[in-house]
Formats: sequence, C-alpha cells, structure tokens
Amino acid sequence: MAELTQTSPSLCCCRKSLPVSGGRCVGDSTLPSAGPWPGAPPCPLVDVASASNFRCFQLRHFHLDLRLNFAAKEMTGWLVLDLVPVEPGISTLILDSHPSLLIHSIDCKIPGDEPEEPASLTYRVDPFTDYGSSLIISLPAGTVKPSRLIQITVRYTTTDGPAIWWLDSELTCGQSCPLVFTQGHSVCNRSFFPCFDTPAVKSTYTAAVRVPDGVTVLMSASRSSYSKLDRVFQFSMEFPVPSYLVALVAGELQHVDIGPRSVGHLDTPESSDFTVLKEILK
Repeated sequence: MAELTQTSPSLCCCRKSLPVSGGRCVGDSTLPSAGPWPGAPPCPLVDVASASNFRCFQLRHFHLDLRLNFAAKEMTGWLVLDLVPVEPGISTLILDSHPSLLIHSIDCKIPGDEPEEPASLTYRVDPFTDYGSSLIISLPAGTVKPSRLIQITVRYTTTDGPAIWWLDSELTCGQSCPLVFTQGHSVCNRSFFPCFDTPAVKSTYTAAVRVPDGVTVLMSASRSSYSKLDRVFQFSMEFPVPSYLVALVAGELQHVDIGPRSVGHLDTPESSDFTVLKEILK
C-alpha cells in the first residue's frame, strides 16, 4: 500500500504560499485541528492567503452601508462587524485589506455598556502580499473579554481595487447608464471591504446600498427590498457565507422572465444574447 503523505493545499494563482500566516491566535498552538485522516498528526488551522487573526474571533454577522458614486468610481460607507473573542488576552484585531481601500476611521462599541458613544480606535496598515495588506486594529484594554460581543465599525472608501469593476456607459449594452460589479473570488473581496478573507469563516450579512435615480442594485443575498423615496436597496443574507461570496452589481438592470422557471436582471433585455438565452432555456 502506498504511504500517505500530507501535502500542502493547492492554491490558485493569487493564493501564494507564504512562510508565515496571520491566522494564529494568542496561545492557539495548543489548539490544533484534527489531522486530514485518522491517525495523522494534528495540524493548525492556517490560511496562508489571509493576514487576519480569524482564529481569535467568532464573526456572528456583518453589515455594509455603501453609497455608489459612478462619476468618481467610488464606494463610500462603513462596515460593522459583530465579533465575539474566543479567548482572553486578545489586544488586536487583524483584518484582510487592500491598498486601494482608504480607511477613514475605526471605532468600537460594546452593546449594552456605558457609555453608549463608541470609542475611537487606533490602527495601522501593513503590507502583506501583492494582492492585499493587513489592517491591524488596537482594541481597548479591559473591554475585550471571551464570549462578550463587540461591534467594530470601519469607515472607508474604495478606489480601483481588483474586486470592483466599473464600466462606462459606452461599455454597456444600453449605452445609457454606467455599470459596476464585484468579483471576490478567491482573495479579491478584501479590496471591497475589510474582512476575514478566508473560506474558514462564514457569517450572515446585511447591506444597504444608496444609488442615483434609475440604478438597480442586486447582491448575493436571500432577501431584498427597495425604498424609492431614499433610493436605498436593502439586502439580507440569512445563511452563513464566506466573504468571497459577497457580490454586488448595479446599473440600468431590468427584471425579465427568461423562461417558465427562471427570471433574471439584464442590462438590455432586447439584446440578441437574451434571445439566444431564452431559446436555450426552452
């Protein structure tokens, strides 16, 4: 019988193998995960493509609140993380980020605690790889305790990161409205919002997206609603997903029935591609 050997996981072109991972937590060397097969030596839970200390926290939920600016090709807003530390002595939160993200401020709030005003936190951005950086946040001493919920709010602006694609009107089928979409697989969503950019972490999320008049927004969420008065799209994903599966598209999209069992949102339903798709689905 051939001898079984443990090999390093295969990675895509942007998941480069690194000598040091940011996934370790204070004291976690005594908490290895099970081996890949019975009797194999235990190995730590490490993602070499993530600079974050995701093992130190449980991410229960996160919320995105964004405003899309097609003229400047920017998304501005904030991210709220609901985090629960898993062990004592945690003094920093490290998130995956990207040089294209402009961080404006970060604050922390303990729900139910006094004072109710959030505390401003200090942070720094360190280089990690050519596809991202690490956002290192100093947590307030004495307030971070195991099993105690904390809320971290990061206010930021996106620019020309690899996860966000802005198309001018001339590049769309209708040629009357610009379009933007995101592509987070496999390590690009750290340029969309700071996160634990690893498939080892899954959580639910909600989002509010403010857009100009005439723009429709879709996200990879299970529920959605729209306020015409405020031009705000609300989304909710009630099933835990990893960060790379959070996706957004916004433009002059129209709801169209493309078959007896299928519906879609298309840039221009009258295009020839749509006609071919309807024939395929018959």
